[in-house]
Amino acid sequence: MRRLDDFVWVEGVNEYHHCDDVSCCLECEEYCLSEDMHHSELTDEYYCCDSCLDKAEQQYKEDHWAYSEYDDEYFEDEDDVVEYHKWLPKPRRYEGCTISRNSLSYKIENGEFHEIDGKFYNAINKRARLPYKTRLLRSSSMRNAA
Repeated sequence: MRRLDDFVWVEGVNEYHHCDDVSCCLECEEYCLSEDMHHSELTDEYYCCDSCLDKAEQQYKEDHWAYSEYDDEYFEDEDDVVEYHKWLPKPRRYEGCTISRNSLSYKIENGEFHEIDGKFYNAINKRARLPYKTRLLRSSSMRNAA
């Protein structure tokens, strides 16, 4: 009688293999031959296939990196992503959004985004050169002169 306690079934090859020769994928929890595992430089873990590796890396980015909504991309350094005010025409209000510093610089240089008092906007009232729904208040000295 053979002892199978030290062997596990590996679905991918439809065979039993010794425990020392297999690893469990952290993403799908399936056993795979250790020599066939895929290493992630990002998570520093091993996965059974490219699909599991991609899913694990995506989850890692979502959990640990900064996301730029404008660029639809994750950035390792959260300083590479800043918030801007995105104008929504239908409700006629601004909403907080994120953009990478590189994209923001490009958009400002091309006049598509604007910086006012250290805040960034994708649309402003061009005539007043202020964010929409913003009005200049007269100073008290100007009111007294009138």
